[in-house]
Amino acid sequence: MHRIVTGFDKVKWHRAGWMSAALSTTGRLCANIGLTLWWMLLVLASPMVEGASLFHPTDGVRATLAVAADDDSGLDAYFEAYAKFEQMVAEATSATPPDMPRITEPAAAEVIAILSDSKRFLTQSNFRLEHLDKVSNMCGTANKISMTYVMFDLKNHVDVGADPAAVTVQVMNVMGRNSYTFQGELKLLGPFLYRCLARQIPVMTEFISKLKPEELTDVRLAGLQRVRKGILQTIAGTILFAVDESSEESYRAAILQALAENASQYISLLSIPERQQILTLIASAQPNAPSFARKHLATISAAMSDTSCTGLCAY
Repeated sequence: MHRIVTGFDKVKWHRAGWMSAALSTTGRLCANIGLTLWWMLLVLASPMVEGASLFHPTDGVRATLAVAADDDSGLDAYFEAYAKFEQMVAEATSATPPDMPRITEPAAAEVIAILSDSKRFLTQSNFRLEHLDKVSNMCGTANKISMTYVMFDLKNHVDVGADPAAVTVQVMNVMGRNSYTFQGELKLLGPFLYRCLARQIPVMTEFISKLKPEELTDVRLAGLQRVRKGILQTIAGTILFAVDESSEESYRAAILQALAENASQYISLLSIPERQQILTLIASAQPNAPSFARKHLATISAAMSDTSCTGLCAY
């Protein structure tokens, strides 16, 4: 999977060690529900272990990837739209006052519509092993787009010289504010990311299953554990997000629906005890759940009740 560049990378705060402290404060992050979802997505979509990728092709898999030289996936249009988006971001963030591309602007709305078009890009035919590199890059790009909104203007609101706990709070505040400000854009982009990552799981499973025993290294297994942890935290964050009334109902509904639609894919990564954690959380959230959320929570609960452990769950 391609390394994802975020606002964090630009200022290298993770090198200062603040990210480790932030990741240990999941419970505190959940206190600010509006941003928890996006924080967890950053964790989910960055399954990198220092210096190596979980899904770096082996010699055996390269032969499969080679057949995609004449690419029939149709994904180039996604990356062309992303190039336009990057240019729009550069122009918007350098304006006075700085901003981000908004769906109220026709040109930006057109590009965002392409970047959130699940029916066009997330087809079953696109998610094959021979397209592993490209679909991984697309999911990583989708994450980067969402994080660009959530991390907007971060450098002007965080004191990099502060202690890690203080930086965590400052980052949370920025993410919370941006998640609220850019609800219109994230309502479209977020579900695409959920669906993209879910569609990628069968390809990930196929890739892992084709590895020779000596290729299933500690680095890859550690990366897989990181993905699993990210999935668990993302699902938990989404459930809590669904009952947070500070965000628009349509925003919460779009995100929760995308998770519910793909819950059966996500469970193939989770262990049985991890699924039980989600069931416990759903049970506690149900009494306060708005009417639009109950059907989706029931769907997620049914998926999490599956006690089989096949696919990536078995690793």
